[in-house]
Amino acid sequence: MALVMLNEGLRIQIRSRIHEIFDKRRNSLDSKINLTQLKNELYPHIVSNEKLNLIYKLNGYQNWILPRSHLDIWVPFMTDDGEHEARFMLILDSGKPIPPHMHGCSYRNLKLIRSLPIYPEIAGILREAHSINKEKQKTINLVSDLMNRCRTLKQLIELWPAALDYIDDETK
Repeated sequence: MALVMLNEGLRIQIRSRIHEIFDKRRNSLDSKINLTQLKNELYPHIVSNEKLNLIYKLNGYQNWILPRSHLDIWVPFMTDDGEHEARFMLILDSGKPIPPHMHGCSYRNLKLIRSLPIYPEIAGILREAHSINKEKQKTINLVSDLMNRCRTLKQLIELWPAALDYIDDETK
């Protein structure tokens, strides 16, 4: 192997490959969230037919009800290192009536409450995703530390032989 300096381009390449691996694991979790079930449980919780009829009667005009094609959801969840939250967008099948405010709360950001039956499943997936993100950051920090101690690719491989797996064939 020729003397290859461990320049910034090579460092970025190694970190990018590590990001790809962890992001692939993380993204596979997204498919586990049952969005149809979430829509069916969350939307009626927000606006039941009784609530909708009452809102129409109390307000006297229907412009107060906004048709929305999506809901912005945030989900609080606990891990070993404390309380966290995840945010995502839930696309509705068609525009649905959503009151912009009710009891002082904005329906732009809806909180998935713990009492809904789907909460434990979604919180479990989010805890797993959080764990993957933590592991990714820990790995990136460790690898960056190793790379900072080396000036050449040969020195990095002596410290961390698996580094070869993250380097393209042309550089090897």
